[in-house]
Amino acid sequence: MAKMCMLLVLPCALASTPVSEVRICSLVPKWRRTTVPFTPYTTGHQYLAVLQATLQAINARSDLLPHTTLRLLHGDSACNQLESIAATTSMIGSGFDGAGCDLLIGAACSGASIGAATVAGLHQLPQISYASTSPVLSDS
Repeated sequence: MAKMCMLLVLPCALASTPVSEVRICSLVPKWRRTTVPFTPYTTGHQYLAVLQATLQAINARSDLLPHTTLRLLHGDSACNQLESIAATTSMIGSGFDGAGCDLLIGAACSGASIGAATVAGLHQLPQISYASTSPVLSDS
């Protein structure tokens, strides 16, 4: 996860114009909505904790991205394509006080990532998934 975050923010470090903040939206499966009561996706909560810790560590180091703050907003993909579409649309449209996202991380499940990719593509928003394996998501 840390290597992925560094790859995503590398363009900021190399940009000719300083970037003061990078707004990262992430989709993780947090709740399994097919059960009553809802049950948590343990791995989704773990991925989110690692992502939060990674961004905090990067922000704490002035030598990595000086004068740049990485901000995080996360939504619940629920490992479901429709939930992912809704969460992505919400984050892009109203996340970070209406400023939207600079990039999207997620979702973990291929179906949810495909849904998110549909929305992200409409907004020309870069997306990377940390666990999806569907070839549909590859740039070939």
